[in-house]
Amino acid sequence: ILGLVALAIGYSFYSHHQRESARLEAVADLRSSQIQAWVQERFAQARFLGSSQFFATLLTSWREQADASSRETLKARLAGFSRAMGAQHAAILDSQGRLLVAPDEAALPEASMPTALTREAIARNEVRMGPLRVPRKDDQPAYVDLVVPLAPTGQPAGAAVLLRIDANLGLLPMLGKWPVPSPSGATLL
Repeated sequence: ILGLVALAIGYSFYSHHQRESARLEAVADLRSSQIQAWVQERFAQARFLGSSQFFATLLTSWREQADASSRETLKARLAGFSRAMGAQHAAILDSQGRLLVAPDEAALPEASMPTALTREAIARNEVRMGPLRVPRKDDQPAYVDLVVPLAPTGQPAGAAVLLRIDANLGLLPMLGKWPVPSPSGATLL
């Protein structure tokens, strides 16, 4: 009898473990597809902005003809695009990753510029995403940088668009929620 009880307990544990493993795998698949969709949406927005002849024309007009109104229009359009897609900041960087123009240039200190990411995006002629950054200061939100070459500025691109995405507005809440209340799933994690 003791052997049968031990066998029943062992089977029950094994069965529970299998169910929870399948559940955990389903949650992981769901999270993965949600993150993939979030990234693809941001890349599509970045590609749209990077292919903008309008932005390239404004940038050229400002830099080559010293047209201050083009610079102001560029700043206004960057601010509008930034708000529309939930980005903390949008800016135009030169080919070395230095800030050229942004709606709020003081909010983008030189030390925070993704210079290597910008060079890589321009060299590969594609959107590049930086790692999730969590600033040490509590008043600064976590962010992810997207850099896309501003294609109409030449080959290789002479400038790139930086989109600094606020991770607290979509990505982190998505990662932080378990789809159903489940202490057993949390335990397995």
